[in-house]
Amino acid sequence: MGKVWALLVGINDYPAPVRKLRGCLNDVNSLHGFLGAAFPEASVAVLKDAAATRAAVIAAFRTQLGQAGTGDVALFQFCGHGAQSTAAPEFREFFPDGNDEGLVCFDSRLDGGHDLADKELGVLVAEVAAKGVHVAVVLDCCHSGSGTRAADAFDGFTERFTSPDTRARTLETYLDGYYTRRRAAGQPLTIPAARHILLAACDRTETAKETDVASGVFTSTLIEVLTATGGDLTYADLFMRCRAAVRTRARNQNPQFEAFNDFGAQVGFLGRDAANAARRYDVYAGKAGWVVACGAINGLPAGAASPVRFRLYALDGTAAGTASAFKVGPRSSLVTCDFAADPHVHYRAEIVSLPVAPLLVAFTGNDAARAEVAAALDADQSAGVALSDAGAARTDYTVTAGDGGFDLAQSATGKVIEHAGSAEALLATLKHVAQWERGLALANPATAMDARIVDFGFVPDGETAYRSGAVTLDYVQPPGAERVKLRGRLKARHRAAQPLFLTLVYFSRTYGIRAWPGQLIEAGADEVTLWSGGLYLGDGVDETVDAFKLIVSTEPFDSFLLPQPGLDERTRDIDDEEPAPKFAGEWFTLDCRIRLVRRQDSVGATDAWLADGAIVVKAHPTLRADLSLAAAAPATRALGDAPGFLAAYTERGMALVDFGAGRGEGAAVLELSGIEGA
Repeated sequence: MGKVWALLVGINDYPAPVRKLRGCLNDVNSLHGFLGAAFPEASVAVLKDAAATRAAVIAAFRTQLGQAGTGDVALFQFCGHGAQSTAAPEFREFFPDGNDEGLVCFDSRLDGGHDLADKELGVLVAEVAAKGVHVAVVLDCCHSGSGTRAADAFDGFTERFTSPDTRARTLETYLDGYYTRRRAAGQPLTIPAARHILLAACDRTETAKETDVASGVFTSTLIEVLTATGGDLTYADLFMRCRAAVRTRARNQNPQFEAFNDFGAQVGFLGRDAANAARRYDVYAGKAGWVVACGAINGLPAGAASPVRFRLYALDGTAAGTASAFKVGPRSSLVTCDFAADPHVHYRAEIVSLPVAPLLVAFTGNDAARAEVAAALDADQSAGVALSDAGAARTDYTVTAGDGGFDLAQSATGKVIEHAGSAEALLATLKHVAQWERGLALANPATAMDARIVDFGFVPDGETAYRSGAVTLDYVQPPGAERVKLRGRLKARHRAAQPLFLTLVYFSRTYGIRAWPGQLIEAGADEVTLWSGGLYLGDGVDETVDAFKLIVSTEPFDSFLLPQPGLDERTRDIDDEEPAPKFAGEWFTLDCRIRLVRRQDSVGATDAWLADGAIVVKAHPTLRADLSLAAAAPATRALGDAPGFLAAYTERGMALVDFGAGRGEGAAVLELSGIEGA
């Protein structure tokens, strides 16, 4: 790993009318001490109290963290008040609540001052991350979703919360006019989607607490976990341990980790190497009972007749008892313990009974190679992958053994996904693909809500109507033109009588998963833009499918543990716009899969030639239509079945002409669209 560059900001001595705090300087000193011990080569800058003005924080962010280069780590810590403020009205399309969530700097509430808004912090992070820097942001302050909530002292704790700033703010006051320039250039007012991780003390509807010994509950817990482990753990493990510990110390405070733009939860803290212990899941006492950090995305079936069973262990490895899941969520599940579980004890759970079928993979090769792969799968039951038996039904993936290792390929197209030099390397790729498939299939058939209350779809630039479900869009690229994008926005709105959390997830063509932080959308709110950007078809590719999923839930959804990088991180299929009755415990998903097909020619008054002249569509005096070649079989099972009309023709004795074999892309169909004069 590279060098660590850190900027630590702590403010206790706020000027009136902002209430003073007690533990922020201690929190900064604690993290400074940990960095000195664990990362002795780190460069650390500290701003305290009156030195931490808005201008000083912005300047130090750029001068201190701006020194980080490719492979380095940039760490920003802020301990102080967090609050809402009234956002410039131009942001309402993307942030319909009309608020900024911001950091209250020393002079933020003085005449002419402003909080450091989330929309400004996002720009600062993007400036640093653009150089290939590992960026981590630690915020021990309130991210309040409502300025009217009453303070609730608990065990002598106080809150890092100050009243909202209701002063009107204009667009040009945001970070040197950054958004004013964007608007003048015709660009949307979205926060840059930089790759980084946010470690927050609580969610945006809660307050962060200070202890009676002058320290933040979150920061003190974070330092305890880091000190005990030496920092040699993943962000996912750090998150689960911190959240479980904080919940035993403070009411209504749930730490939130959010990974942005493909930042993986299994990355080691501040870039360190860390083992991924994926076979056991954290168990903690939550608001609604005992919770296991394992859900439908891990393969647990939602609404299954037979519950999943777990064996629970104390942190020292001692077996404690068993538990059964009775309500499966996307990333976590409620369980019933068959023993007197101590709510102050942190447990780990291991699945002992999982009534769900694994991802079946075909195998081609000798018996010794098959036995090697089977042994690797048996050694890691968390993989959720099994080799299919001879003569079994068609599988979506095939492993082929050779002298140089193993190739994993899509069965339908023969496209090699990745080459692995050993069974252990193959196992890692299989787990990656299986996680992607489970995420893509994520759904909750047992929900009591009606999914029709939510509209979700793609709106191409220049249009206003939603394109929902399976969407096919023509992609026109003039001969000799540069690679271009199809631009548009993913939008959503709901008609529920209560607030709903909307979380957008993207499944890339290279088996990556990207999740945006969830948005709380109030009842009766206007439609919201969840994502704005462009879709690439790709050079030499005639058809692709981009899969988006909207997770709709009545409670916050931990999207932090969902993302994973693509197997080929060099490939980028989408671009963001410059660096999207009462119920309880409910969730469901909606899908939008955007199919891009290259329009290759058209039926008309002259002959049309396709596939390098191998196919000729003769001229017709009246019929007009666009022509394209589309795959007869999908790239993977989860992206949709082959067109139903194919079966109807083959049952009548007709044969499928292999238009695509010469191009190495598998069988294809000749597709006519936009037909006139039929």
